Amino acid sequence: MPLLNRFSRLFAADLHAVLDSIEEPDILLRQAVRDMESELANMQTQVRAAEEQSERTQSLKVAELESLASLDEELDICFAAGEEALARGLVRRKLEAQKRAQTFGRQHASAEKSRIELESALESNRARLNAMREKLDVLVENPNPAGRSSTCEVSVDGEEIDIAFLREKQRRVRS
Repeated sequence: MPLLNRFSRLFAADLHAVLDSIEEPDILLRQAVRDMESELANMQTQVRAAEEQSERTQSLKVAELESLASLDEELDICFAAGEEALARGLVRRKLEAQKRAQTFGRQHASAEKSRIELESALESNRARLNAMREKLDVLVENPNPAGRSSTCEVSVDGEEIDIAFLREKQRRVRS
């Protein structure tokens, strides 16, 4: 079994080496840049949606706070006139408005936090994209970087070596 494992690892390593030599790094890098640009566009859309949500919840909170102010004025009038039954209904509406204002406040805080996180991730991804673009530019300018040979690598098996060895030996014996 250990011998079979070694052969399978050797075969896998040779297969990976062939695949590595076939792959074009500049093509792969270009595709990665396109994928990142698409992802950045999606993230920008998410940032805009979070900004809109934040603005919407903030305006709803402000509207509820304004409603609370007018309810306070109406309550003052009701208590001054001795209309406790009417004041009770206004107190209920005031409590509902307070709860809505609190809910909108929490939603606004959540949307704002989400927007800040998305903007941070967007900036980070922009920096990564710029780094990838720089690598691509370097790769396009210098298509054969160090470690990447432009010569064709040839594989020779054992039988070919044996035959060539015998030919060389015969040629030298005749001489």
